[in-house]
Amino acid sequence: MSYEVRKFLHITFFYIFAVALCFHNKTSAWPNGGYNQVILGFCIIYYTLDAAYVMFFMTEMIETTIFN
Repeated sequence: MSYEVRKFLHITFFYIFAVALCFHNKTSAWPNGGYNQVILGFCIIYYTLDAAYVMFFMTEMIETTIFN
């Protein structure tokens, strides 16, 4: 598998897993994992904002891969 395919699968499965864990238990179950929504919600938002920043502001077209 190419790097791009592996990266796409990694990102896709992260989102699926994180969203599934957000709905895994209720927030009222605080000491026993009720913090999942807060922690994973933060991770989803942080990762999405970081990926958007990199995509819009940090991408450049490299003309050559030969460095001298």
